[in-house]
Amino acid sequence: MSEDEQKPIAGKEPPTENEAPSADEEDMVELLAGDLDIEAALAAVSELSSIAEEEDTEPEDRAITPVEVALPEEPVIREAFPMPELVTLTRGQAASVVPGLVLILAGIWLTFNLTSGDSSLTPVIIIGLLSSGIGLSLLSYWQTSAGWSRGSFFTGLVLLLLGASGVFFLQDGATAATLWPLIFVIIGIAFWATAFFTQPKEDGLFRLGLITLVMGFVGYLGTGGILPPEIINLIGGLWPIVLGLTAVIFILPWLFKRRGQ
Repeated sequence: MSEDEQKPIAGKEPPTENEAPSADEEDMVELLAGDLDIEAALAAVSELSSIAEEEDTEPEDRAITPVEVALPEEPVIREAFPMPELVTLTRGQAASVVPGLVLILAGIWLTFNLTSGDSSLTPVIIIGLLSSGIGLSLLSYWQTSAGWSRGSFFTGLVLLLLGASGVFFLQDGATAATLWPLIFVIIGIAFWATAFFTQPKEDGLFRLGLITLVMGFVGYLGTGGILPPEIINLIGGLWPIVLGLTAVIFILPWLFKRRGQ
């Protein structure tokens, strides 16, 4: 140890071996220890920054391999039964033009007949023309619905045929008592046409049309005097059998369809 180190500080005696260090000396030791901790912390931070730089450069050096991800398929909505599209009437469609034309033509015709004093205008003609006009309007709506409006087609065809045939036959002197079988014939034709032209197809309409056609044909044989009254009375007494056969014709296909399912 040098002389300077052995020289005591002025005004203060050097501590002995058994004497405890003073408070100033303890603060100095803590300060020196704190300096050492700061230096160690700075060194650790510098090492962390270098490690982070190395980690940032590693992904750039690697080759990026694209990964194909399969996109989920869009769900396909399947309808449980066929459904028509929503019908929206627009300008120029048949469903919006035909009713107006029917009203215009009917007004022109009625005005001409009423002003000319023609006495041939009867209620039968007016009702027949009105029925035919409504039937044409309903058929135009069926055409606009792309063949899906089954009720419009059936009702329109029945009204059109009834109006036209009523005007034609009643003007020739026929009566409603002799023309009632014609109603069944017209309804049968309407059933067949509905089953053939409308969507979706329905086989039951063919059978129903066949039954009504047979009823109209039998009625025409009776009212036209083709069959004698005895046979007509016999056929009239067999209506329960006809009703049972009709039920069988409709029920049997339904049973076979259920058994096939």
